[in-house]
Amino acid sequence: MIPYKILILGITVCLVFTGIIIFIDTIDVTDVQAQPTVRNTLYVGGVGSGNYSSIQDAIDDANNGDTVFIYTGTYHERIIVNQTITIRGEERKYTTINGTFGGTNGTVVKIYANGVCMENVTVKDSGGGWDYDYAGVKIYSSYNTLNNCAISQKWDGDGINLINSENNMIINCSIIQCYTGIYSDSNSNNTISQCNISHNAYGIRLWGQNNIIEKCIFFRNTGSIVASGNNNTICHCDIIGIGSNHFGLAVSNGIIYNCNIICVGYGIYAGPNLYLTKSLIKNNSVGIHMDQWSYQNHFEDCTISTNYKGIICENSNNNLISNCIIKENINYGISFEQSHNNTIINCYITDNTEWGIVLSDCYNNTITGNIINNSNYGIDIDSSTSNTNRIYHNNFINNTHHAYDNGTNSWNNDYPSGGNYWDDYTGSDMYHGPHQNISGSDGFGDTPYNITGGGNQDRYPLMDPVIFMELDQGWNLITVPFENNWTAETLGQNIRLCTVVTLFNASTQTFLTHVIGTSHDDFPINGGVGYFVYCTRDHIFSIYDLPITCINVTIYENWNLIGWYHDYTTTAESLGDNITGSSVVIMFDSETQMFVTHVIDTPHDNFTIERGMGVFIYTSDESWWTGEG
Repeated sequence: MIPYKILILGITVCLVFTGIIIFIDTIDVTDVQAQPTVRNTLYVGGVGSGNYSSIQDAIDDANNGDTVFIYTGTYHERIIVNQTITIRGEERKYTTINGTFGGTNGTVVKIYANGVCMENVTVKDSGGGWDYDYAGVKIYSSYNTLNNCAISQKWDGDGINLINSENNMIINCSIIQCYTGIYSDSNSNNTISQCNISHNAYGIRLWGQNNIIEKCIFFRNTGSIVASGNNNTICHCDIIGIGSNHFGLAVSNGIIYNCNIICVGYGIYAGPNLYLTKSLIKNNSVGIHMDQWSYQNHFEDCTISTNYKGIICENSNNNLISNCIIKENINYGISFEQSHNNTIINCYITDNTEWGIVLSDCYNNTITGNIINNSNYGIDIDSSTSNTNRIYHNNFINNTHHAYDNGTNSWNNDYPSGGNYWDDYTGSDMYHGPHQNISGSDGFGDTPYNITGGGNQDRYPLMDPVIFMELDQGWNLITVPFENNWTAETLGQNIRLCTVVTLFNASTQTFLTHVIGTSHDDFPINGGVGYFVYCTRDHIFSIYDLPITCINVTIYENWNLIGWYHDYTTTAESLGDNITGSSVVIMFDSETQMFVTHVIDTPHDNFTIERGMGVFIYTSDESWWTGEG
């Protein structure tokens, strides 16, 4: 007989279980399970049963998410896309939508829906003449993609128009023989990437903001890019022309970097507010042109070479040219005319046939920290109305005429900052002080250097050239190879874009870091000692002063960080041989951000040590280093 309590428990469990089964049985499963989205492919052309003969008919029957697949062939029609679909051609070269038929013209493809993708098709011949009312493709919506398409217009109409359109991608397309390859009016956040845009009147005309043009090739357009708006970026592009009646780019309020602009009339019409960096501008009639509508531009880390004229600045103010190589231009490297408050700093201006720099009717411009050499005239200030310009801390080397000045300008930065280095200066340095009448040298010539053309003089000519150190973005290991009374803060302030200076304390085998702009952990900068400096961008650091004549650096057992200050080079092996107990010498390659190690008495990685380099050494003995190596 089953006990009473067990029986009741068994019945209860059965009832509960039965209830669960009944409850589950009453649930409509379709209410809780997601329904799969049905995406269909509609076929156009080909020989399949049920295939469409018209692209538009297939589009009209498609639902959001469907694909319209087009077999190879030429389709004479103009299509309108109102659904979020993919239009995919079988093969771009042989799948063509031609918009000219029946004696009529019109835009070939109009896209009104968001999120449309069109790929692997050729779109051609809207007709209608040089009028952007007709185009190959017009996009009135956002988040669309054109991928691997070819658009050709026989110069009748534009290739692609973007109208009130944002966040679109135009990728790997070929756009040729259009009035404007891509026309975008007041649109933002669009990307044009890896396209070939060639043989158009204009390659791209773009207004709006935060658009990107990248990795494109522009060839033989009358004008390759016109871009205005805010914060548009053009990068990693090649712009190649055929002659003086063409121009490369006309860009304002934007960014250009890592571009090559070659063989056009005007390489760049700049500004206002253009930031140009890491680009090559060569073999043009004019490399860069600025006029009265152009101001507050910054050109940095560019090479401007073998143009007829390098940079023209006419009626343009408050521009900065820094860290550029301006060389082998036929007429001049840089010309300022009626332009004021501009700065040329840390540039290498060399082998320009007639003039390195020309100033005419200009005032309040600053030219500092440059190498100016191998030209007929290094700097020519050819008008008496060019006044209050400041030229100092430059190296003038091997010019036929270093300088001519018919105005009233300053060729030094007063005492004790000093003037320029002139390779033909023959004075001596026996005295110091503002009047150079106190016994003892100071690195400045005791007699002024006379500037041809008027009464201007460099009152404090430098006895030794300015040293230029190339610093890379990231960490750099340097030493200051001149006498100085700097601290880490001072060093960081003198290196533009430096944020951190770090010392290695050999006695404790620890690092000490000073952040520029703060009061914490500031330390003195000593001769013969290496320091890490961190730069937010590539930079040329120019520095001069009295050369270091003697040092006495304590060498501790273990790792030490020293600095090479001599004006001649040595090797890691030679340096190690001259420091007692040294077995390893290490340099830091700032370009790769990696260390290079040389073990003494081995043939491997015996690197060259140049003036201004810091190096680690490992020693087994304590000693003093007095500069041997």
